[in-house]
Amino acid sequence: MVPEGFDTSGWDSKFLPYITGETLDIDDGLDLHTGGNDPVDAITHEVVRYSLWNATIEHGKTIEKLAVSPITLETRDFQVTILTELGEPIFYGPFLQYFSGWTDLNVRYVLENRSADPGIHDGDTFLSNDPWIGTGHQPDVNFLTPIFWEGELFCWVVTSAHQNDLGGVVPGSFCQTATDIFHDPTPLPPFKIVKAGKVDPQMEELYRRHSRMPVHLSLDLRSAIAGNNHTKKIILGLIEKYGASTVKSSMRKIIDTGEQAFVDKLEKIPDGTWRERVFMERAFTGDSGTYRVELELEKKGTNLIFRNRGTEEQSGCINVPFAAWRGCAVTPIAVLLLPELMGAVGGVLRRCQFEPTPGTITCPTYGAAVSPAGTYGNEMAISMAQSVMDKMILSSEDRELWESVVTPTHAHWMFNVIAGTTQRDEFFIGPMLDGVIGSTGATPFRDGQGGDGWVGCPTAQGPNVEFYEQSWPILYLYRKEQTDSAGPGKFRGGSGGVIAYTPHKGDVSLATCTVYGIPKTHGILGGYPGTRTETKIVRETNVRKQFADGKAPEGIDELGGKIEPQIDKDPPAPVGADDVVEWWWCSTGGFGDPLDRDPSLVADDVRSGAVSEGMAEKMYGVVLDGATSVDGDATEAKRRRIREERLASAKVPEKNGTRATDGREDGAQIGGYVSVRNGEASCAGCSQGFGPMDENFKHYLAVEETSVTEAGPFFVDPKLYVDDERVRLYRSYCPNCATLLSVTVSRTDDEVLAEFELAGGQPSDGAP
Repeated sequence: MVPEGFDTSGWDSKFLPYITGETLDIDDGLDLHTGGNDPVDAITHEVVRYSLWNATIEHGKTIEKLAVSPITLETRDFQVTILTELGEPIFYGPFLQYFSGWTDLNVRYVLENRSADPGIHDGDTFLSNDPWIGTGHQPDVNFLTPIFWEGELFCWVVTSAHQNDLGGVVPGSFCQTATDIFHDPTPLPPFKIVKAGKVDPQMEELYRRHSRMPVHLSLDLRSAIAGNNHTKKIILGLIEKYGASTVKSSMRKIIDTGEQAFVDKLEKIPDGTWRERVFMERAFTGDSGTYRVELELEKKGTNLIFRNRGTEEQSGCINVPFAAWRGCAVTPIAVLLLPELMGAVGGVLRRCQFEPTPGTITCPTYGAAVSPAGTYGNEMAISMAQSVMDKMILSSEDRELWESVVTPTHAHWMFNVIAGTTQRDEFFIGPMLDGVIGSTGATPFRDGQGGDGWVGCPTAQGPNVEFYEQSWPILYLYRKEQTDSAGPGKFRGGSGGVIAYTPHKGDVSLATCTVYGIPKTHGILGGYPGTRTETKIVRETNVRKQFADGKAPEGIDELGGKIEPQIDKDPPAPVGADDVVEWWWCSTGGFGDPLDRDPSLVADDVRSGAVSEGMAEKMYGVVLDGATSVDGDATEAKRRRIREERLASAKVPEKNGTRATDGREDGAQIGGYVSVRNGEASCAGCSQGFGPMDENFKHYLAVEETSVTEAGPFFVDPKLYVDDERVRLYRSYCPNCATLLSVTVSRTDDEVLAEFELAGGQPSDGAP
């Protein structure tokens, strides 16, 4: 949970977030089922294991059938978890992954703070949405049900589900205008919403009182309770059939097996430290600042330590609660590195330690606004965790392990929240989650894909256009992928997309939207970043006339009217009957130097519409003839000129490494781009030395400082959104062969980010 020497005193949710120590302070009056250390035969264990896994699936299906909020029905913005009597996760479902990174905190808090009189009893369900105890932001509500057997607390089942509105100053409860917690929805520490199997009407009244949509809230409350009760019934049935000791022994074996599987993977990776840096923008309405967020992952033996040092102080509404940061940090482990565990992450968490710096953006103290974290910060935290995880895995000499690498998912959630009244004069709130259509990142061996989902929620699906049009007073004009949006690289990322809609027979206000200028979704080892998000309102268009003429516009340039770019964290904006809103969902970054891309793949991209001919030449150095086939000689000459221009524009490194004498074939490789031999780094392509691996070898690279607009055609000068001239794009090259090894965004006065450091400069065990 925490590294050795980390003092947990004061981390009790009152001012600092809730973090447990080695032991829990539980009232003696609560009897716990602490057995379950017996051997279980293989067949029985598999039956119990798959029964528990299937219970999570059925749990999720129950919620899908009974919930009424589109955010639950359409995009699976919920998670279900089964935990031991002391809150150690056994299984979680294939739904929104990072939610399960905080359910154990909620259970442990209830054990420590609610076990005394009146206590925890069979038939209870607790409700909590307190970010300083364990949630991503207030709309993500936890419902915790204890399961008893013969008077002893046997285990827990938890639903964590996003609710459409829980109050705050903005409809939908992503309160981008909030400056502190008192503009946000009210955080609710755990209380009993169900007693002796019945919903407490007084507590439900208290809960409903916060919401603009209390009926929806009550119906979704019952869907969560029903899901918990369904899983409870399955677990009690297993106990009746196989015995409490056998079921609990299987539960513990699931956790132990997951831990061992994780240890086996970690033993193939060298000790070291890997880092990522992202810049957030505009902390509150009217602000124009930039804010550094850093993540550091240290592997030490068979443990991982996550730190957020280097992250700036909490500010405005861009803060990420510690519980969310923790859940986001472990999401890529389960999804990418250990998918075979099917959500059995309890053993993984045993090996993950967290050392947060309080009072920072990713570990705010009580009082900070956090309700918009679900769009501004939590996805960023997942993306950053995936980045450092990728870098760690690529430092292994085990090439099969590299198959786990996928460039980071989008670092900002892309959506609009609309609100208003329907043609039936009914109030509505509409979170438009088309961004779930998503894209997957590149790998060291193949391209990412557009429109194939989102790594943070394996079962999420893009919303049905007709369902949204039926539920809310809008009409879609188009929803499509964008040419040239995929992050370039040796293997490119998946494409992003764009949608447009207009009001129809109702009143619509754009309550919340996302707009960014600074690249945040980074590529790996020379890959360029994925695109940003953008939202525009086109005022007083001719869209109604085009409808009348039987035409369907395919772009905002066909609409006439006046384009009104939106600014992130501005107050809600009205959308008129003749207005059109267009917004983008972003893409993923590339892997490796784009000049290393097979020219025939670039030609395929041009033919498919994923890449334009201009970008093929500018970014990939591929020259095509009129038939979109590759001109080999012209391409070779173009790539040679680009490499020459790279070094001509770059700053010569202050430090010069010695050329490696053993060649690229003999060195351990980091992702195929950096060789490591005897603690020294060198270019895998030309053997140019970069210096020791136990320090920042980027000091030995040629660095080009340029405009952020060079990241791709969808990027603009950040000064359109922030008042900070220091934000620049940095491209780091091998000083000999000009291979692109890193594309990062930084401010001119920030230290050069040390992305890779191996302990002692040594590769993994068994490497040559």
